[in-house]
This record gives sequence, C-alpha cells and structure tokens, in this order.
Amino acid sequence: MRLDPERFSIVLVGAWNVSILNPDWVTTVLFDGEPIVIELLLGDLTWRFSSPMAVLEVGDQRVQLRSALRADADLADAAIEPLERLAIRLLEALPETPVRAVGINFGFQVAKGVAVAELDRPAGTSVAGAALRAVRIQETLDFAGRQVNVNLVREGFGSAEATIRVEVNHHDEVPPGIVRHRGKVASELLRGRTIAAKTLSLQIAEQRLPTALTPSTGG
Repeated sequence: MRLDPERFSIVLVGAWNVSILNPDWVTTVLFDGEPIVIELLLGDLTWRFSSPMAVLEVGDQRVQLRSALRADADLADAAIEPLERLAIRLLEALPETPVRAVGINFGFQVAKGVAVAELDRPAGTSVAGAALRAVRIQETLDFAGRQVNVNLVREGFGSAEATIRVEVNHHDEVPPGIVRHRGKVASELLRGRTIAAKTLSLQIAEQRLPTALTPSTGG
C-alpha cells in the first residue's frame, strides 16, 4: 500500500473573499514574491497558484492546498509541513474569515494484484441492467472527538486497470458558537496536525485492510 501524493490535500471550508485572494495578494503575502504559475479557473474555484512545492486553489466556499509532487514521488514529512505552514499563514493573515471546517486528506493506492474481499464482486456484475463500475464503502470514526472518514474504493470493474484505494479524511469543525476570529481558531485546529494525521491515516489503512487481502481474481 502506497501513500499517493496527488491525494494529499488540506481543505479550508468557509466564506472566502476571492477579491482579496487575488494574484498580487497571494504572491506577496503567501509566497513571499517567489515566481509561481497563476491560472484562472472555471467552476467553483477561481484561481490556482502553483509553486514547486504546493498548489493553492481558491474559491468563495473553500480553499484547497495540494502537494505539487508527482504521483510516484515519496510524500515525506518534509513535503507535508510546508503546506500546513502555508495554510496557517493564510488563516492568520485573514483571521476574521468565517471558516467552518478544516479537512486533511490522504489517499493510499493498494498494489495491483491484490483484492479486498469487501470490495470484490463477480465478473460481469450489473445492477438493473447497468454494468458495475465502482464500489465504495464509507466508515466514520471518532478519535477523541475528532471525526475521521474512511473510504474503501474499487474502480474499473471489467477493466484490466481496476484499482483499489483507501481515502482518509480528517475533519474538524470550528465551534458554531465562535463568532469572531474563526480563521484564527481554524489555524489552531490545523497547527501540528498534518504529520499526526498522516501517521494515523497509515495506521487506519494498514489495520483496516490486512485480513481482507487475497490473491486477485480479476473482474
């Protein structure tokens, strides 16, 4: 099982002022003026800012930070910590932003050639005449009051490229009773959490799957 850098992200959900999060402000305040690639997006996200280490995507309902590493790279702690610092810098620069929740996401790719019994279905399975393409099992865990959502996913039924992965989402909500400085409170929820969340995610993935690993029969 391998940690997938492309599935690591930090998501800040709230009401963001996109007029503040413009290229000049983001480049100066968050990236210290270093050269970055700036893209205008369509849909619910407005801007994408890319540096060699991080990708920052902003919209009026959420801000998302992702690793710039390739899928085959090693997502070491040294690649995770800069994204946490960047998210905290953003939250502290805009402490009055009404942030509702903070999410930290990790994804694990299960090696090809294995199958997870709970996700296995006979070849040619269909539902109401429609071919089965994916199976997803979702679980919600409570770790000392912190919500952790776990998804076991198998995609590509009937294809030689069928894949299995584990997705782990660490979800923290800013208490609704807090009216001011919600961005600042969110920064404290995030501070020092990403490395611990990575360790816990790996433990969850490894403990969730071992007894289900069997030789793959395809399908």
